[in-house]
Amino acid sequence: MVSTRFGGRLLGGALLMLCQGTVAVAAPTTNARDVAGSPGPVRRYVLPTWRPNIVVRANSRASSVAQYTLEDHGMPAANRYSSSSPLGFNDSGQIYGIAARKAKAVPAVGHVDQSCLVWTGAGFIDLEPSLTITNCSPYGMDSVDQATGSFSVVGAFSDIYDLRAPDAFSASIGSSGVSKLVSYYNYYPSRLFGISSKGVADGYSYNAAAPQSYQYDIGGPMFVTVAPEAMVPLQPANCASPAVCLLPVQSISEHQLDGEPLPQCAFGGCTINASGVVLGFDSQRLQYAAAQSGSAAPAQLLLTFFDGSTYNFAVALNDAGQLLYFSEALDAKHTVNAAIYDLASKTSLALPPVAGTNCAHYFPIAMNNAGEVLGYTSYCAQRDFYWTWDAVHGTQDISPAIPPNAYTITPLGINDVGQILASLGTATGTHWGTLDPPTAGPASHRTAVKGLRHDR
Repeated sequence: MVSTRFGGRLLGGALLMLCQGTVAVAAPTTNARDVAGSPGPVRRYVLPTWRPNIVVRANSRASSVAQYTLEDHGMPAANRYSSSSPLGFNDSGQIYGIAARKAKAVPAVGHVDQSCLVWTGAGFIDLEPSLTITNCSPYGMDSVDQATGSFSVVGAFSDIYDLRAPDAFSASIGSSGVSKLVSYYNYYPSRLFGISSKGVADGYSYNAAAPQSYQYDIGGPMFVTVAPEAMVPLQPANCASPAVCLLPVQSISEHQLDGEPLPQCAFGGCTINASGVVLGFDSQRLQYAAAQSGSAAPAQLLLTFFDGSTYNFAVALNDAGQLLYFSEALDAKHTVNAAIYDLASKTSLALPPVAGTNCAHYFPIAMNNAGEVLGYTSYCAQRDFYWTWDAVHGTQDISPAIPPNAYTITPLGINDVGQILASLGTATGTHWGTLDPPTAGPASHRTAVKGLRHDR
């Protein structure tokens, strides 16, 4: 499964309403900021600070399109958590996310204690309920290991002894809950951003064996895990010289690009695939790059951040060696187009718009290992919508396939069996849910891909 945390940060203003065959879209809000695009000129670009929320009224007219099945998994206990949000999921349907705890370890005004939660299929569990953990952020999850019945979640947390510096963690979860929680405290500060279907995670660390000079909040050179409680440089020479140093994509998105809500590889696996190829950012050449973990070979440069006419942003890397990205043009509309770059052939495939639509922005959200993409549009002449793309059916508007319901639905990601992770807005809070695909589609590979990820 490959997806991104992009969806968790772009929520708000637009409301897509599908009722009795009519559609109404609230006026979007935008966020224009001056950004120094290096090596290009200072530019003023517009990115949406919202995503369309799908609302299909309960009395909507029945659709002839094959429907998704909506599953509502509820929300974490209201007496313990004040709010929550799903972030990612795996091919077995387990979901990870965050929740704000009502009981605080640090009673400072304005401070929020954030827990890492997992919906296991049987209920919600807190990865570390101890109040010494003040801020937990999960970034990736792998699929269920058929031999052990367990799966892992990786991320970072801070404790009451140092609120600023995070420690990377890996949590193994079985039928009885959290069976093992590993903290990489010897590599402090550090974070793990993704985990492959082989159980190898990647992230950054400030290990003294790999000197670097990056700012504290941007992150150090990339590392991968080779065993519990052990991290090694992504490549033997990683950051040994300025010419070979990759930073995590998350750090570039969150900090170097002026804090704009850009897509990030933060749902399980999209920064490292089953072959051990890791997606990073070459801070010297200003290019996204792929590196084979453990190899002394130089990283393969993929996308130039600024090519003179467009800005390119990486979104996800899958097990097939495909890189999902989008380009923002320097035209009047800041046109956004989604594309897939193939690491083997070194060619790009532009994803076409839905026939008959006129939208300035086609943002990709997620891509699974079959190359199926989930995305959304904005600044459309008629209405904004969520879409999927696959090699057989092309780009399709999925709005007509959402069944009538009482929720405000925000799709967040797609896994290898075609499920779509969704945040379900209700009057009492956010529920965690999924949209299960019709058995006959929409992608022809649907039944063949089931179970492929359970091979560790």
